[in-house]
Parts: sequence; structure tokens; C-alpha cells
Amino acid sequence: MSSVIPSLTIFLFEGAEFSSEDISNPFCDFALGSEEHRTSAGRMLNMGYPVWMEEFDLFLHDASWKNLQISVWSSHIAGAKRAVLGTAQISIAHLQVGKPEDIWLDMENDGELCGCLHVSVLIGKRCLTVDRLGDPIIGQRRLSFLEKFHIRNTMTLSRNDNVGVLIIKVFKATGLSEDIQKNKQGVFCSVRIMDTHLETPVSVLSLEPEWNCVFTFPVMDVHSFLDVSILRVNGKGRRQWNLLGKTFMRLTDIENGRAKWHILKDLSENVKDRGAVFLEMELIYNPVKAGLRTLRPRETWTEEPVSALSGKAFATNIHRAKTAVAPFTDFMLFVRKLLDWESPPLTMAAFILYMTFVWYCELWMIPFGFLVCILANQRVNNKRPISPLIVNPNIEDREGDKEDQIEERLRNGAEPDAGFFHKVFVEIPDGVLAVQNGLQFTMDLYERACNILLFNEQWLSSFSCVLLFLGTVVLYFVPLRTIFLVYGLHKFTKKLRKPFTIGHNDLLSVLSRARTNAELKTLADLETVSHVRNVTDAASYAGTGSDEESASSSTAAKTTSRPGASAHNIVGVNKILKF
Repeated sequence: MSSVIPSLTIFLFEGAEFSSEDISNPFCDFALGSEEHRTSAGRMLNMGYPVWMEEFDLFLHDASWKNLQISVWSSHIAGAKRAVLGTAQISIAHLQVGKPEDIWLDMENDGELCGCLHVSVLIGKRCLTVDRLGDPIIGQRRLSFLEKFHIRNTMTLSRNDNVGVLIIKVFKATGLSEDIQKNKQGVFCSVRIMDTHLETPVSVLSLEPEWNCVFTFPVMDVHSFLDVSILRVNGKGRRQWNLLGKTFMRLTDIENGRAKWHILKDLSENVKDRGAVFLEMELIYNPVKAGLRTLRPRETWTEEPVSALSGKAFATNIHRAKTAVAPFTDFMLFVRKLLDWESPPLTMAAFILYMTFVWYCELWMIPFGFLVCILANQRVNNKRPISPLIVNPNIEDREGDKEDQIEERLRNGAEPDAGFFHKVFVEIPDGVLAVQNGLQFTMDLYERACNILLFNEQWLSSFSCVLLFLGTVVLYFVPLRTIFLVYGLHKFTKKLRKPFTIGHNDLLSVLSRARTNAELKTLADLETVSHVRNVTDAASYAGTGSDEESASSSTAAKTTSRPGASAHNIVGVNKILKF
């Protein structure tokens, strides 16, 4: 039986009349029943008047959810300290489907008015669907999505429409913990994309539960992560559960229409094999809308970890910085040797190449050079062996032991040592945390840029090739003076044309969607496996694709992670410098 879950679409515009002394990096929390969403930090155009200009969805899983809870928070130093500024609630019982309502909310703190919040709410703009496998409406709905998000219908999609949909079929799981039958517990599967989630019915007393559910999610960003978790119910309700295992992947890594097993892992205990879940997924999206969405800031996630002061993290970031700088240091030493004429033939050859390059170089050759670099790495990417993420374990262990010892002494009531570590990490934590976060942000950007250039991010690297090709054509045919005139006209008139638009950096938006070396290594460890003893079960599901696809998905025993996904930075930079 098919069920449709409507969305409550929320437009968060701005705040007003908040105390300028208390507010810093303000963000908002929205809660509707068990659904929650946290916004990014608002921009302070005027003191006490933050601006967000965000749109997001909460879904009405339960008809009894009548009130939308809203709270405004102030954070300091990347969220290390937080304080609630005000709360309010909106009754959604009187809202009409498809009709937006614009509201100015009075935010209160301890019964006193502390500011106002401008929001707009709309019911029914998007929806989630839950179907049983074999329902004929699934095929009809899929055909309508293929037509709606076809590239020829790009102009019919509005700016705030979702870029596509994800259809995921949850068949069954196997290899789960035997405690389920001993303790007479139920198991269900939770599928989540960012803050949106759906759950299967509870299967009781089964180590190989079967659900045969089909979920349809609206997709706002093809670079979002899909999280599939198998949960064990402990009490009478689903609010008391334990995680048995989970798997996650980026939507762009999905193999459309292929049913296969995905290994489950317990990240908290670093246990790799917790069983497997049998899934089939299909991502239908408009490539033009997805590309334009990539140039906009990345959507925030409510469960994103809060930055905390850590000696281990600080030492790791220092080591990452040293590793990243090493190729450039070697390159500068090589240039110094050339200029010192230590090898006259080599210096003469370099001098001729330099003069030739400067004489014939044109501006359009810069994006063209990056384009050639990406395409060259794409050709050799499939032949490159997987390189482990190189981290200095001695540094991490040494600094981590120091931090653990200090924490243990503080818990026992002892006075901490007045050494350098204590002075840095206890007496001036805010400043060190800012340095730690800034260093981590810089190194993350560096690793993400290298992974795009090395074609470790297939979708983003292809998208970058398109942008670089367009940039090369523009620089080749359009005079540089004209480009700067158009750019200046756009920047100076943007506030007049769109007064409420919050500016962002397109390059940072693209880089924020790429993955770091650690993230690539984590995803590479989640290997997709097949269970030979369930070959007949995998082929028996009607509607999971052709017989050839089902057979291949059930007998494949290799990982789907692409080789070279976690290549080390030194290798990447040396390859880039060669071009």
C-alpha cells in the first residue's frame, strides 16, 4: 500500500531587534515532532539583524504533530560555546496545503521579548513516498520523474525545485547479531539523506529480515550522503533502539538500477562486518540543475560534529600541513639549484623553456592547463593502486596520550602541570581552537582540490572540466577588458537587483562538496560485497532490473570504490607540478 508524507517547507529570511551584545554567529533550530533541522550561521548585515535566506523541509510523518518549535542560538568560536537567545512556536493545524503563510514571530526568552524572526511556511511542496515492492504505481511514478527531470525540461524547473529524486528499494538484511532471537527483539531499517529519513516496518525475531519497501526521496543536492542503518528495537517503541550496523555513500557514487549487497559497519567500535543489507537504488536528476546547485553553498546537517579542542587533532593538522608543503619546498630547492648553475646544461634548458613559455603564454592557457591535468589524471586513475592515507601515528599517539593524561588528572581533582601543553590547551582554548579550525579548513580545501585534479571525485572532476572548457573558450575569444567590465557590473549591481541575496564564493561551494583523504579512505573501507549463498534470492526479486543485472550484482565480489581514491597528497602535487 502506497503512502505519501507531505513536507512542511520553511523559508527562513531574517531576524530583527536582537541584542547586538549577545548575538554572535546566530543559527536556528527547527523541530517538528522527531524531525529537526539546524540552519547555518546567519550573516550580520546590521548589528542585531541577522540574515539567513534559507529554504529547507521537515516532513509530517505523524498527523498528530501540530506545532513547529523554533529556537535561535548564539555561538562563539565555531560553536564551542552556545546560548539560546529566544524560542517560539507555530501552529500548523490551520495551514492550507499549497498556500504559503508569511509570519513575523516574536522570540521570547524567560518570558521577555528578545527579537523577531521572519519565516514563511508551506505544506505540500514536496513529499516522501513509501510503497511495497511490486506496486504498479512505482513504475508510473518513475516514468514521470524521468520526464520531469529530463535535460530538455530544464527551463520548466524553478530555482527552488529539487534537482532530482532517489528511488531506493530495501529488500532484506543478513548476518545480523544472534542476540535478536535470544532477546526476542525487532529489527528495522532507517534510510536517511541529510535530515530526511524513512523507516521500514519492524521485523521480529529474524536474523535475515525482509522488508521489500520502496522509498522515494526528493534530492536537493546530488552531493548529499545516503545513510542506511539497521537498528534493533530494545523497548516497546522505536525511540529505544541500538545500532547494529550502517553503510553510507554519496549519491553520485550510486550505481543506478543495480541490486547488490552493502556491507554494514559499526563506526563507533571500528568493526567492519556487522552483516549486509540488500539494496537497489536509482538517482534521477537534472544535470543542469545539479551543476547550478553545486555552485551554491552546501546544505548544513543537524548532526554535524561540533569542533572541539583536541591535541590529537591539532597534531594531525600540523602533520598534514607539513606533508602538503613538502612538494613545494622541494620544488623551490630545485629552482634555487637551477639559478645557482649547479648543472649548467639543465639550467640552460630551463632558461630556454622559461623564455619560450613567457613569450607564447596567453591567459586562456591557464584554465586549459588545469583541464589537461584533470583529463590526464582521468586516464591513469583506473590504473593507480590504492595508497593508504599517510598519517604519522607516533605524533597522534604521543599527543593523544598527553591529552588523555591531563584529562585523567583533572577528573581525579589533581592540579594540571604548568607546562606548555597546559598553557596552550587550557588557559587560552579559544585562540588555539580558532587556529586549529583554520588549519583544518585550509588543509581540507587543499586535499579536496587535489582530489578533484586527480579525478578521485568523478562527478566534480567532470563538472570542473566543463567549467574549465567554458573558461578557456571565453578567455580565448572575449577580451580581458570586457570580462572585467561585465564582472564589475555584476558585482556592483547585485545588491540592487537582489537586495536579500547573501553572497558566496562559487569556488568554495564546489570545493566544499569534494571529500578529503580521510573521508575517501573511510568510504573505501565500506566495501560492497555479495553473498554467494543468496545468489538465488538476489535473482528472484522481480522489478530489480534485468536478469543479467541481478546475476552480476549477486556474483560480484569486488569493491565498488574506485582505485586511487585515497591517494596521498605528495603524489598528487607532484603529478600536478609536472603539468
